[in-house]
Order: sequence, then structure tokens, then C-alpha cells
Amino acid sequence: MCVCVCPYSLQPCQVLDTVIQEAIDVMSNMGVFKRIEMMTVLTNKQRSLSLLDEDDDEDQYNDIELEVSRSKETSGHLSFLQNILEPYIEAYWLIGTQLLNLKDAVHKESDFLDSTKRCLLDRSEKDLTHFVESCSMEMTRNAIRRYSEMNIIKMGGVETKTRTVQIINRDQLIELINDLDSYRR
Repeated sequence: MCVCVCPYSLQPCQVLDTVIQEAIDVMSNMGVFKRIEMMTVLTNKQRSLSLLDEDDDEDQYNDIELEVSRSKETSGHLSFLQNILEPYIEAYWLIGTQLLNLKDAVHKESDFLDSTKRCLLDRSEKDLTHFVESCSMEMTRNAIRRYSEMNIIKMGGVETKTRTVQIINRDQLIELINDLDSYRR
């Protein structure tokens, strides 16, 4: 999920890893997460496969796991975060499923946006959409831009007036849709 949403909440000078670490630190301080540190010793085989510097003589490192607290307060914090993220999850899932309908052909972006808008409105009218804001054109364009940045789709005709959309990594799109679906209500 973070792969889709986080880049739009970053300030220009921030690094994603830093933002995630800061968020984890804040949530740990709030008691939402409990940190469990474990010392891991590398075997020779693991060491040869690791990304550690070869000059580094240490055969052990700290591995940190996070455990979610089960308190009522924590439940409230997680529920709040879920409510904030759910419209994004639903929007990215909806746009992903619409992209699957493109097959592998190249389509005009305007035609894709029109058909997507009709589909989103139909879903909203039939109460199949939990969040009306997930049907907005802003969310749709953000999802398309993010899918393009993830090299799932290719945007063509940028220099001309006829922009196009084409799926270039169908398997990654299906995997992302399934991941997003696991977080939907």
C-alpha cells in the first residue's frame, strides 16, 4: 500500500525510507507498535549472499520486528489510519481493475478516463463504492501517474495532444490489485 500512497504525501526534500522510519518511531512512541530486537548471527552461506560490506568482519546484526499492541487505544489509532487510507486503497484498486480491461492494446487516455469515470459513477450509484472520494478524477489521475511511475503502464503521446495508455507489466498490476484487495473492506 505504501508504494502507492506515500510518494504523494512526501515533501520535495524528504526520502521515503526516512518518512516511513519516522512514522514507525511515532507509532512506537504512541504504543501502537512494540519493538522486538533480536540478534541474528550469519552463517557463511548467508554472509556470502548478504549485502553487507565484505570488509565488515561482523557476523551478526540487529534484526527489529514490530508487534502490534492489542490495547483499545491502539485499536482506535489503527482504525483512524484505516479510515484515512481506505479511499486511496479503493481508488487504486478500482483504477487497477479498469486498467486490466485494456488488455495489452494502446488506448487513448481520454477514452480510458471517460470509460473509467462511467464505471466509477455506476459503482457509486449502485452503492458498490464505500467512499465517493475514491471515484474522483484527481484520485484517478494520481493512480494513473503512480502506475506509470511504477512501470506498470506506459503513457505515450506526452509530447503530442493525443496521450495514450498501455499496460506494460500485467503481472505486477495483478499482484498489486490483489495486495490492495486484501486491505479493502
